[in-house]
Amino acid sequence: MIQGAKTILKNFGQISDVARRDKTEIAKYITKELAAPVSIEEQRLIISAKVNGDVINAKVKKYFESYVICKECHKPDTHVESSARGFLTIVCEACGARYTIKHY
Repeated sequence: MIQGAKTILKNFGQISDVARRDKTEIAKYITKELAAPVSIEEQRLIISAKVNGDVINAKVKKYFESYVICKECHKPDTHVESSARGFLTIVCEACGARYTIKHY
């Protein structure tokens, strides 16, 4: 939803619940992808720019493909672990696959 010079993502809380990721991590990714500052207010994400809904949907889909969906079994039953060396690893709870990812 666009209000003035801002875009509000009303279902941001639901997105983070489905992804099983922290809202701040998803917000950091969206900030980087859109090159626009964001803030979180309760269950909403407020983007300080006018952004088309299709663009936001594409960025959320890309986040899920890169950081949520398992590349082996294609299920969203994953979590992120951080190693002592600073690497992030996605661990699939369904098939046990593990692979490293770059920081968002």
